[in-house]
Amino acid sequence: TLGKDMTFRDYSQGAYRMRGIGKGQTVVLLAPPEVLSLVRAHVALGAGRAEDEAAESPSAQEALHNIAAWLHVNSMRSETMQFNLLCEQSVRNVFRKRAFRLLVEARAKVGTKGEDGPTRAALDVFRDQIDLSIAPALGGGGLDLAGTIAELAVAHRDFIVSDEEKAAVAGIQQKLASANKQSESSAEAVEEAAFGGEQEQEQEQEQEQEQ
Repeated sequence: TLGKDMTFRDYSQGAYRMRGIGKGQTVVLLAPPEVLSLVRAHVALGAGRAEDEAAESPSAQEALHNIAAWLHVNSMRSETMQFNLLCEQSVRNVFRKRAFRLLVEARAKVGTKGEDGPTRAALDVFRDQIDLSIAPALGGGGLDLAGTIAELAVAHRDFIVSDEEKAAVAGIQQKLASANKQSESSAEAVEEAAFGGEQEQEQEQEQEQEQ
């Protein structure tokens, strides 16, 4: 059964577990209407067509081709999400290492009257602060991942001190910026393909009207 978050790896693993495919075993694919709608939308976007131009009842071979393409898109989306999480976790790991070393050295002070400012700051690094503030307007206003990482680096600059630590954070930010640039280039290519497809369709319609 196809799910909206299924990737190509999930799909193929389910099939590969069947050792008798081609020797009597077959695969029956169940696709809910909502998932088929997502497949049509993504396939039309990739082909530079409008969603309403996608075939409502494609052939079995074409349907499998479209589903495989959509599953690969889901795989890329999942990989992107994991990459973003890894970048944020890697930045947090840089300043948490220094905070942890400080806490180990000052462990006798923790929870006592002798607990000083640096020790409390190191403890706060491992605390999840709850923000109860209410936004003045609905939607928007949030930081993207690059902005979030920059904000983390500034907020914990007291624990990003050595050249090695600064270089590690800068390297993560550079890697993220490069990935974002590639994503923007891909998005522009898709938009250009969609625009070209619309122009071609308009020309075909004009030619039909002239005939």
